[in-house]
Amino acid sequence: MLYYIIIVSNSFLMTRLLSISKLCSSIHHIGVYLLIICSFDLCEYVV
Repeated sequence: MLYYIIIVSNSFLMTRLLSISKLCSSIHHIGVYLLIICSFDLCEYVV
């Protein structure tokens, strides 16, 4: 029973870590896209 609880808690932690890392990567991608859009806007303003 204890072994089963350990497995469940470990899998729960792993899924939490995976979801957090996915969230961070998606935020990073959004940041990169925003940076690209802002740089294009700045180029248009300069030109």
